[in-house]
Amino acid sequence: WMCCCLVGERTQRSSVAVLDRLHGFGSSRTDAISIPALLTWCDQDRDVRYPLAAAIIRFAHRAKETGSQVWSEQARALLANAPDPKSVLTEFVARFRPQSWSGSRAALMEENARLLDNLPDSSGELMAYVADAKAQLAREIASERQQETEYDRRAVRITLERVRAAKIHIRLLGDVRTKEYTGVPSSSDSSEPTKSALMVT
Repeated sequence: WMCCCLVGERTQRSSVAVLDRLHGFGSSRTDAISIPALLTWCDQDRDVRYPLAAAIIRFAHRAKETGSQVWSEQARALLANAPDPKSVLTEFVARFRPQSWSGSRAALMEENARLLDNLPDSSGELMAYVADAKAQLAREIASERQQETEYDRRAVRITLERVRAAKIHIRLLGDVRTKEYTGVPSSSDSSEPTKSALMVT
């Protein structure tokens, strides 16, 4: 029985990981699930299914009015109805760190972290967890931003080196062509007259 439970849990988590990655390719299929249907499903096994749903549903979207990240209605419903809101929020916070992204990962993490300032539930126990989560995210964001800065500096340095090398190559190529045109021998073939020099002679 224990073995079957562990296998079932691993299968569920694998499915969650796949669905979570699919969110980056467009609207999540879970958006179509109504809140009553979602809560009915979760209530069949409250301790397990509320955190599991939190790992799958879209936790935030951009508000049309401001363009900023806000909690999705599904996320609010899970936090408001879960027997342990902390377990639900823990799943959301774990997903604040994108595994695939474009642009600055630090900026995306920072934007997600701001959601913690607008929680629908403000119980003392949950706020204690939120304070710890904010502090941890702030450290991770600072570290991520430092890595991005160092990467950008390396990228700029490599680009400048390539530009310098290209300029040198173009200048040398121009010198060779000028010598061939004027009949002036280069240092590599000074012992033999060039084709142009023979024609002049």
